[in-house]
Amino acid sequence: MMLDAADRVAVLDLFARYAHAIDSGDSSSCAACFTREGVLRVGGGEPVVGRENLERFAAKWRANFHGAPRHLSWHALLKPEDEDHVRGTASAALLATTEAGTSIVFCGQYEDRFERSADGEWLIAERFVTPDT
Repeated sequence: MMLDAADRVAVLDLFARYAHAIDSGDSSSCAACFTREGVLRVGGGEPVVGRENLERFAAKWRANFHGAPRHLSWHALLKPEDEDHVRGTASAALLATTEAGTSIVFCGQYEDRFERSADGEWLIAERFVTPDT
């Protein structure tokens, strides 16, 4: 099964919407990138489940981040499971810019499962962030 160009662009756009939302502190838009019961797990931490919890997580994360954050993702490989579900793997990094300069906070990988909503919008059902060790 192939992912058509429109769906591929929509899923890749979701990577961008997530990054811009969490970096800018727009926690409600960040949570809206996920399904209602979406899951985010970073490293070996406890999973954050559901939009309400994801919104709180994003707000707390941004409030505690020092400097200007920039989430990056690249080399996204997308593999459709069926018409409404896609698995994705992408390289990921987080940069921080402060008065001292820009530094790499982490490099790693996103392991994602995307799901098409009833209205046709692609959303993150699961995002597992695995920092390189």
